[in-house]
Amino acid sequence: MERWSGVLRVPLHPNSRTFHRVGASLCLSPETRTLLVPKANAIFFCGDRVEGTGNPVIERLSNLQKLSEIIVSKFGSFTNAWVIEASAFNGPFAVYKDFIPSVNQYGEPSSYHPNGFPASTSTVSLLSNCLEEAKKVILGTQVDTKSGLSPSCSFSRSKTFILGFSKGGAVLNQIVTELGFSDIGSNANSPDVGQLMGRKFAGSEEIYVVPKQRRLAEQH
Repeated sequence: MERWSGVLRVPLHPNSRTFHRVGASLCLSPETRTLLVPKANAIFFCGDRVEGTGNPVIERLSNLQKLSEIIVSKFGSFTNAWVIEASAFNGPFAVYKDFIPSVNQYGEPSSYHPNGFPASTSTVSLLSNCLEEAKKVILGTQVDTKSGLSPSCSFSRSKTFILGFSKGGAVLNQIVTELGFSDIGSNANSPDVGQLMGRKFAGSEEIYVVPKQRRLAEQH
């Protein structure tokens, strides 16, 4: 199995004026050069910026693509790694305002509220846009939403692992808050706040390249 690794610059929403930089290391089919459905997605939220230290270890850990490759080395080769950087910085301070509405100018949250499930919804929206952008880069042209994916015969659903460091940990706290108010176990009553990421292959089998919102909440 091959991989594609790189850094994507994508908006959270189609009409958004702000962009996130996302390091990605994705499973790739060597035969078709299309994305494979991974066994797991590992999503890492970065913290404040620490650059220009002259320390090679710190510099390496400040590189989004290298971070995604390190995560793959820890979780296994059948994992898609996504390393998300905040869309806004106040000096070195990461400000995840799209994920945590209550943050101040330094990115520090005053409280955590589940209203609207902002962190879960933003994560799924961002990864959806990353996926489309990655397909364009890999195939070298614009592709429609039904192409550029290959199913895996060895698994049908992907697990989700969510990690965070420093201010990225605040995003995890927000997701945990949303989890506490989600209606796990009842599809009928679950809030429809995330864009479905499902793709249909082989009849009725549903598999995922990135997690949809409900599964994102349930697994953590």
